[in-house]
Amino acid sequence: MKYIVDTHLLVWRLIEPRKLSKNERSLFSNSQTEFLIPTVALLEMQYLAEIKRIEIDMDEALTTLQEEPAFQLVPFDETAMLHAFRLTSTRDPFDRMILAQALANSTKILTRDRWMKETAPHLVV
Repeated sequence: MKYIVDTHLLVWRLIEPRKLSKNERSLFSNSQTEFLIPTVALLEMQYLAEIKRIEIDMDEALTTLQEEPAFQLVPFDETAMLHAFRLTSTRDPFDRMILAQALANSTKILTRDRWMKETAPHLVV
């Protein structure tokens, strides 16, 4: 199974695994599961580090993601952009782009974000 990973779950997986639920930990430890990491989630992580909301070494985070075969970076492309154009019920550009990636790829998304759950309940895990 493949999943898009929202930013907060990616942060928790990388630097605060105790915040993951039992189900989330189980998914991340399942060798049959693939995780699609939106490049915009990495940009959001950098932004959160810049404004001091998280402490993370982005070079180290990228290395970790690139070394783990279960993780694949997914660029924001034209198809995702067209989906994002229609997601007008939030002003958070990162949430719009990340959910648009899930819609564009018809892929479930790992998130606890309420807006995403309300907007695309069929995709949210």
